[in-house]
Amino acid sequence: MNRVDFSATAACPWQIGLNLRLEYIDVLLETRPPLSCLEVIAENFFTPGVHHHKLEKLRADYELTLHCLGMNIGGVDPIDTGYLEKIAELHKKFAPQHVSDHLSVERHNGVCFHDLLPVPFNRESLAKVQARVAYVQDFLQESLVLENISYYTEFNSSDMTEVEFINAVMHNTGARLLLDLNNLWVNEQNLGHRVQTFLASLDWQQVAQVHLAGGESNDALYIDTHGADVPPSVLQLLQGCKTKLAPATLIVYERDNNLPAWQTLLDDIARMQQELNA
Repeated sequence: MNRVDFSATAACPWQIGLNLRLEYIDVLLETRPPLSCLEVIAENFFTPGVHHHKLEKLRADYELTLHCLGMNIGGVDPIDTGYLEKIAELHKKFAPQHVSDHLSVERHNGVCFHDLLPVPFNRESLAKVQARVAYVQDFLQESLVLENISYYTEFNSSDMTEVEFINAVMHNTGARLLLDLNNLWVNEQNLGHRVQTFLASLDWQQVAQVHLAGGESNDALYIDTHGADVPPSVLQLLQGCKTKLAPATLIVYERDNNLPAWQTLLDDIARMQQELNA
């Protein structure tokens, strides 16, 4: 593999950040590559330990975003205030630029799921989601950034499109959107929902962050595994979005499975940055 010179991309208008895998934290401290930000999974830092000290060192050089997996914004169980207290502690300690979670159901009847489950896109669901977003934002004294998810089934009770639902949540709560382009692409492959139709109707002023990732095919189904390279079609979507995104919009590459060697990962990010700035 021909390595891409990261230094050549350091001054580019668009830079890509990375989700912080604990497997990479030591080499990241050693190499300090030019990344726009580090996305930190909140649950990895709920208990004290050596990783807190390492993250404090990284915070001196990098913007952080705090990505959560348990607010259960789309659920109906009572909101877990103990969970929110842990998020508030991390927010106070590390001062992230964004606190984000997913527009999904993550727990029901006290049972936590390993997958992010969709909500119906209808007025009843919208009212519940907006009330929960408002509660969490009041608790944290922080505006949320909410991510659109990949989903593999749909509700017959939905009477709105996904983008109509998302726009309404953003407008009525003051939350902003974490636009996951790979999730849109996966939904198009599996369910036929055209990505361009979604993007054409999106209120771009509400987009605070963008996710890039790569999924994998399981028979006829595409799964959002974060275990593969970003497909060219998703990078093309990002190219088409550049003129609509605010200059400060954070772009994060998520890689959670089939982790490559560190230098390979840096080469991939540098190559994406070069394509983005071409």
